[in-house]
Amino acid sequence: MSTDEKSKELEALRLENEVLRIESRRLHESTRLLALTGELAQIGNWTVDLLNDKLEWSDTVFKIHGVTRDTYVPEIATAVKFYHPDDQAYVDE
Repeated sequence: MSTDEKSKELEALRLENEVLRIESRRLHESTRLLALTGELAQIGNWTVDLLNDKLEWSDTVFKIHGVTRDTYVPEIATAVKFYHPDDQAYVDE
């Protein structure tokens, strides 16, 4: 590989790294704003991974349910109990 080719390859890698750094910063800021918006509006969010039986709650969901990360670990089997009794069977399906 010639010096010119190496130089071009290094420049391409530098540019790619800069793009990744900028996109990472944007993603971080978007995540921060989403969390702030959810907190202000008292709207929580959660994700569920059915393959691994894992449930993750936002800080706002913990606040809504009056529990903390220190006192409660969200689990699919027990989280349904936070729903109104009339809705638990539907959610559990």
